[in-house]
Amino acid sequence: MVKFHLYYNSPFLLEDLVGDNITPWPPESVLVTEKFAAQRAERLKEIYYSSLREVQAHEKKKRLEKFEKNVVREYEEGTDMVSRPPSTRNAKKITESSSSPIQEDQPIWNAEEMYILREAMHQKDSEKQQLQIHLNNAQAAVERLQSERAQLEKNLSQKERELLRVQQENERRALHVSLLQREGLIKDKTVQAWLEEIQEKTTEVQNLTRELQKARSDILDQSLQNKELQDKLIKERQMQEDMHQTIIEKIKVEHEVVIQKMQRELETAEAELATEKQMHARNLNALELLRRHFANLPPQNNEDVLAANVGHIGYY
Repeated sequence: MVKFHLYYNSPFLLEDLVGDNITPWPPESVLVTEKFAAQRAERLKEIYYSSLREVQAHEKKKRLEKFEKNVVREYEEGTDMVSRPPSTRNAKKITESSSSPIQEDQPIWNAEEMYILREAMHQKDSEKQQLQIHLNNAQAAVERLQSERAQLEKNLSQKERELLRVQQENERRALHVSLLQREGLIKDKTVQAWLEEIQEKTTEVQNLTRELQKARSDILDQSLQNKELQDKLIKERQMQEDMHQTIIEKIKVEHEVVIQKMQRELETAEAELATEKQMHARNLNALELLRRHFANLPPQNNEDVLAANVGHIGYY
């Protein structure tokens, strides 16, 4: 535990400033949103400097009042001691020398000043927790966007499988049409042979001809249906490609927007963290200078010298 000797034989603990219930600073960076960064830094600076100025002004006023009272008292005692015998004056000096260490051991911070500093530290910690909540909400939003993107990719994969199934079905139908065409050619040859060989079977040939025409009509209908299916397949494929491209572009744009926003928030947080580290380092340097100042002072019992030295505390 670091101790600051503000008075002779009077340790001043850092716990007296921050209290026992203050939350420690986290080792990681404090991430904040761009909206609250400037306001938070300015508010913390105002709270710190306002508390420090109030404490220093109050302490300086008390020291000056004490110094004036001591001067008046010593002047009055000096005039009274002229008419007193030496034994009485020696007894007075012994009494003053015995009572002066008790006054020197009084701490520099009173209860009201300690309360002000503790309140400032508690408010700062509360603001840190609020900003951490905003960060957690932003991270949850990023995770939600990633989940939605995964769902879109899953749907796209399902559509691609359906498209592949339609293509395979179309190939099977095309093969079936080809087989029907071959069968039609075979029947045509058979009919021609029958016409050449058997003219008397005209009725039978006509029947066969009608059947052949019907088969051709079926083939034509099947060809038309196949063409329509091919046209639909081409349109569906084009729609799928357009939809796929649109979804990919939309996801890319949303992803880039989210990444840029998080990058700006990260840069803002890093800048604020650097500022807070600099302020913390300056505070530590000021406290170290204060400790060295009082550690290097020679022990004196003269209250005038002590009051004069204490009056310079407000400049550190």
